Amino acid sequence: MKRRKRIPLVLAAGILMLAAGLIGLQSVPEAEQYAFLPAEEKTADTLNRLETARTALADAFPRLTLHGMKNGVTLTAGGISQNDVCLYLTGPGWSDVYPRRMISGRPIAGADAENGAKIIVLDEATAFKFFGEKDAVGKTVTLDGQTLEVVGVAVHSRRIGETGTQAAWVPLGTVNDPELMTLSAVDPAGSRMTTLFRNAAAEAFGSGTGISLAKEKTRATMIVRWVILIAGVWLLRWAVGRLGGSWRKRTARVREEQKKRYAARLIPWAARELMPVMIATAAVIGAGALLAIFAVEPAYVFPEWIPESLGDFSKWAARFWDLTGAAAQPVNLKTPELAEARFWGGLIRWGTVMVLLGGFPIATQPPFGVKDQS
Repeated sequence: MKRRKRIPLVLAAGILMLAAGLIGLQSVPEAEQYAFLPAEEKTADTLNRLETARTALADAFPRLTLHGMKNGVTLTAGGISQNDVCLYLTGPGWSDVYPRRMISGRPIAGADAENGAKIIVLDEATAFKFFGEKDAVGKTVTLDGQTLEVVGVAVHSRRIGETGTQAAWVPLGTVNDPELMTLSAVDPAGSRMTTLFRNAAAEAFGSGTGISLAKEKTRATMIVRWVILIAGVWLLRWAVGRLGGSWRKRTARVREEQKKRYAARLIPWAARELMPVMIATAAVIGAGALLAIFAVEPAYVFPEWIPESLGDFSKWAARFWDLTGAAAQPVNLKTPELAEARFWGGLIRWGTVMVLLGGFPIATQPPFGVKDQS
């Protein structure tokens, strides 16, 4: 009785980690962020700064918003308290950049922050805790002594970077002491406008930390891309070798048939004989083109990798040391989305390493039915 080959535990664990990381990374929005500490100013002044940034970035970033965040907030309603709430203070355009699925009611609108509306949107778990099966819209809750009307209930899953167990959303200015402020925008150009965004944000809000979530997501998958690229090049090389042998065999048959058939009968026979290898060749060429696109795709996300002069080695060396120095700089402020992207990226990297370690013994074993001659 033949013994079944078992998948090594390291390989199985690596596959699970890699799959979890790749799936989880999809939940991170591809947005540009500029995180900074809140200034002691009126909400109207903050909204004026937002309008300054919006005017400077209107052409490149049509979807832009500003929000604050405060952890450890306590909400109360009817004598019931919900502690450890992650409170988001949302400005105009919040729903465009960070859309939420509403169970009932409506999200916070841009005019709510401008008008100082005393309203709140609860997550589903908090609304159920306060009001049970009853519709929460129209009810009131208390936050820091303020009575806020519930205008909506939204679906929320706790993010990796959130310290609070639940979440709620209020207009910007409802709470005066947020822990962090973040200017966010969706980049239609795919992170190629990062510098423009950061310069405009710094001009409007002062010093802060620029974060490109699109770059973080690409950076998290670089190790997988390298593995796929190396494996793809090896497979293409193998396929080209097999195709070369197949072309030689089939063209030799065609030459032999030239001696036996007239041209009228030879052409249809030769077409049928060569068609499979022609289709395979086209498939290999297409796969090579896709692999080339896959290989250069990060250059579109990280245009700073490419020096001005491709043929000047000193430009490449200077660019390398510039990137090394930039990578060594600490990130001063982290948003929940950045923390989440880096968490999933860590799973992807370790999962890939474990897959390689666990799969190496299998890759070096002879195929089924082939005996080891050593």
